[in-house]
Amino acid sequence: MGDDEEYIWLTRLAMWICEYSPLTSTLTILLSIGLIPLLLFLTFYFLIIDTASIQFFYLMGLATLIGVIGPYFLYRYDTIVFPKFIDRAKEVTPHENNKDIKRISKKYKNFFAKKYYYIVIPWSTVGLVAMRINIGYFKELGVEGYTDPVFIPYLLLVAVGGIITGIGLHMVLTTILCIREVGNLDFTIDPLHPDGLGGLSAVGYFAISSTTLFSIGSLGLPFAFDLASSGGFTIIVYFLVITYIGTVIISFVYPTLYINRRAKEIRRRMLEDKREQIQSLHEKIMDAEKEKNIGLLETKLATLRDEYDRYNNVNLYPMSPSILSKLISSILLPLIFLLIETYVVN
Repeated sequence: MGDDEEYIWLTRLAMWICEYSPLTSTLTILLSIGLIPLLLFLTFYFLIIDTASIQFFYLMGLATLIGVIGPYFLYRYDTIVFPKFIDRAKEVTPHENNKDIKRISKKYKNFFAKKYYYIVIPWSTVGLVAMRINIGYFKELGVEGYTDPVFIPYLLLVAVGGIITGIGLHMVLTTILCIREVGNLDFTIDPLHPDGLGGLSAVGYFAISSTTLFSIGSLGLPFAFDLASSGGFTIIVYFLVITYIGTVIISFVYPTLYINRRAKEIRRRMLEDKREQIQSLHEKIMDAEKEKNIGLLETKLATLRDEYDRYNNVNLYPMSPSILSKLISSILLPLIFLLIETYVVN
């Protein structure tokens, strides 16, 4: 897979555990790192089982799944999704620019691996504050107050969840910045590329893969709104929810629109160049005297016109049916859980 230093600490930990496990990487990560938040949740629940409701178990259980599944999703992004994008991006960049792709890959690999704390620390802090100031919600569950030892497993669970979701936010930021920098290169547009998108499907798949992985955070929405209903500084909870939903949408829309705009600029320059060549050939045909020369020029003219039409008609927005289905799923998932909160839980 490459040098371990290229990966974020969570991926390195997962790789180390997988090295000694007879199971697949998916099961190994779920049953090791993913087990930590699950055990914290169950510990907290069984400490308050006499006063906690089934509704809390259901809502908090859903939210806990983010911490269970999240580490594997982040591992997958770091070891599969990101490297695959870099490899496919080389298909649409000139050979001499491969060094730029490698530079961008190294830059954002390093950014993802080492700069995560810029988002993780403030995000986790806000999450912990939101939990603590809504102490009234937890008192109804049997927690006596901030200093109640029963509350410790839950606060640890929130801290673990904040780290994982914070890295998820950092993942989305890494994707957006990386696509933006790749878009600044003079990449090529191949109208004959089998993806039917001029070769730009690599960008779409990279963006939607990040969005799909990040959409797992919607599992926490029902609990977030239930917590907000307790009335304790609900603005913070709603801030977290709005930030999450906005990030899901932006994580796909912004990078794909940006690459679409850059592709249109590049195509416009190419079409202008071919238009000038067509006009030049047309003038030569008009001035040609020999029938043989006219035939050759007309053949070249027909070829140029075909190329012009192919470039002019190629779809430059990196959206295929499979990408669209994943995007719809990523958007519907938060909405489904909001409907569950509104019409089922309440």
